[in-house]
Amino acid sequence: MKNSIPAAALALLLAAASCLDARPGRFPPRGQGRTNPDIPPDDVFEEPVGELRVLSCGIESADGTPWHADSLFDSRSCNAVLFEDSLCVLRILAGDEGRVGLAADDLYIIGDELYTSYCSADSTVIKAGGKDLLTFEGREKISGILRCGDDLYTLGLLRGGGFCFRKNGGLLQRQPSGVPGELYADGSQPCFSYFSGGNLFICRGSSQLPVSSSDGWTALAARYADERLYTAYYKNRTARICVDGQVVREVLLRGISGTPGASFAACPEGFALHIDFVAPMGRSLVCIRDSLTFVYPGPEDVFVNSGSETDVVALQYAGSILVRTGEGCEYAIDGLWSLMSEKCLAALDGHIALALTSREGGAAAIWLDGEIYELGINAYLTGISLEAP
Repeated sequence: MKNSIPAAALALLLAAASCLDARPGRFPPRGQGRTNPDIPPDDVFEEPVGELRVLSCGIESADGTPWHADSLFDSRSCNAVLFEDSLCVLRILAGDEGRVGLAADDLYIIGDELYTSYCSADSTVIKAGGKDLLTFEGREKISGILRCGDDLYTLGLLRGGGFCFRKNGGLLQRQPSGVPGELYADGSQPCFSYFSGGNLFICRGSSQLPVSSSDGWTALAARYADERLYTAYYKNRTARICVDGQVVREVLLRGISGTPGASFAACPEGFALHIDFVAPMGRSLVCIRDSLTFVYPGPEDVFVNSGSETDVVALQYAGSILVRTGEGCEYAIDGLWSLMSEKCLAALDGHIALALTSREGGAAAIWLDGEIYELGINAYLTGISLEAP
């Protein structure tokens, strides 16, 4: 049976327009983008306009081959691209020849630059703007890149398990087991959490703390924000949120079953916790923010924008995507679109943007404040960022 958007969610869509600060005219009107793949985007798109910049990145086929229908796509000539609004500002050779990985986790937008990663049999390469930035020995599948001041931090997954945490290529920490979560900054300090042996740990700068499970409460998530430690626990269908060890909220989740996984999102003067329950009969997403709780049953996939000032989630259904903000605003995106990673969701100053990849092999597109703008390239998009002027 195909999933559909819950009726309760659809009822709120009529109010969505009032929740979004639409900015018409930021992209060429739909239908005026590039239709001839032989014409470079630079020749037909106008210069970026408007106060807010929309940066997006992805992998395009150099010969126009539809990526979704070609089992040999990874072996073909591909380019990594960076767009500012609808203008392609960077196009570099990807794959083994260009030493740029083709997965969603291989491309990062940091500031207004495209950072890429690539691992060979014995080394790992980080590039910025297509130029080599770091090279270090060892095969690591990069799962996070963070710039803090003049320093560049990376998380890299090791073949056979475990990961490495590095600063400017130098090893800070090596764990023989565990998978790290998001790499983010709290002030000037790099932070991330990871599970190992069923236990949760959180790191901030050079310090590491265990997040203890006790009295039957299982630790689900931890995050630093403004030097305060937010932790989440679960027991007997009850979620508990703590700040610096003090319980601030407990929520009874009736009628929800499955294995829970959770993450905190940054939001001003409060907290936002998302619990993704996965069960054989389907999954449910529970969003808890301050005094509000929302439950969404049946999504195929869940994407959380945890790094912005606005709590935003996107839920992938069979024929649409539902976008929800922490303030309770919701919007539906109809059509056969996919989000390739959580980096394909961004929010800033009341604006929301998604990097959309066509499930049917059509042109990639940007969804911005309720409008869809096609980029005119055959590609899968792997990330998006909103930048203030």
